[in-house]
Amino acid sequence: MKKKTAFVVIGLIVIFMFASLIAPLMSKNQPKNGTSDNAENNSADNTDYNVDIIVHGNDNNEATPSGGGGSNPKETASPSGDPAESTFQPESHDQTPNNNTVEIPTISFPYSIEGTGIVVEQIGSYDGYFIEDGSDREVSNIAAIVLKNNGGNLRFVGIGISQGTRSLVFSGSMIPAGATVILQEQNGAAYSSSDPYYSATATTELTDSFGMSEDLVTVKDNTKDGLTVTNISGKTLPVVKIYYKNYLPEENVYVGGITYCITLNDIEPETSTDVSASHYDSKYGTVMEVVVEQ
Repeated sequence: MKKKTAFVVIGLIVIFMFASLIAPLMSKNQPKNGTSDNAENNSADNTDYNVDIIVHGNDNNEATPSGGGGSNPKETASPSGDPAESTFQPESHDQTPNNNTVEIPTISFPYSIEGTGIVVEQIGSYDGYFIEDGSDREVSNIAAIVLKNNGGNLRFVGIGISQGTRSLVFSGSMIPAGATVILQEQNGAAYSSSDPYYSATATTELTDSFGMSEDLVTVKDNTKDGLTVTNISGKTLPVVKIYYKNYLPEENVYVGGITYCITLNDIEPETSTDVSASHYDSKYGTVMEVVVEQ
C-alpha cells in the first residue's frame, strides 16, 4: 500500500502541499524487514551493488556497505554522517536581549547570506517523513526551510540560523547552481514562531561541476523505478558510484539535503546491470553524479 505524506512549509502564508507528488517516492522508502533494495543483473553475473546513504556530505560521509554486496543489499546511514559528529554546526551563543544590553537586530525572510549566493526564502513547519538521515520516520511540526542557490554548484552547504536562545541547523549536498531545495532541520528540531531570528550563516564547499563519467559508463532510467548501468569503457570497472536525489520536476525543487549513493562492483566490459533502490523513483529521482574508481 502506498503511503501519502504532505510536505508543508508555512512562511509568509506560503504552503507547499506535495502529498500526491511525493507519495509514490515515499512509499518506496519504507524498509521491508531490513532489506530495501533488489538487483536484477541482465548480463554481468558477478556484478555486486550496495545502496548507501550519504548524509549531507561527500565521500567522507559515505555509508559503509553492509552485507558485502550481492543481490540482497541493505541500506544504512553512515555514523560519520551524524550531525553531531561531522556536519556543520553554527556558533552557539545566547543572543536574547535583556535589560542590560542593547537590543540585537533581527532578520526576516527571504534572507540573503552575504558572500554565498544563498537565499533562505522561507522557514516554516513540516509534517510528514523525516528524510535527512535516511530513516523516513514520521514527524510533525519540525522546522524546514526553502533555500535558493544563486551561487555556484554546492557539493556541501551548512546553514545555521539563530532563533531566540537556540540554533537551527540545515545542511545539504550536491545542490546545483540556480537550484531550489527544501531542507529539514537536521536534528528534527520543532518549528516555533514565538522567538525572533537573529542571524543566518552558511558554510559552503563549491565544485566546478558534477561529473557523469560519460566516457566510461552510461546511466539511464529504466522506467521501472530503477537505473540501467552499462559499461562502455572496454575494461572491467571495479567501482562505480551513482549519486542521486529526490526531485520534483514540475516544481523544479529538490526535496531534502540528503544525497543517496548506489555502489556497483566489478562491472564487466559491454555489460548492463539493472539496479533498483528504495529511494529512487523514475518520476521523482534524478542522478546527480557518477564516479568511477579505477
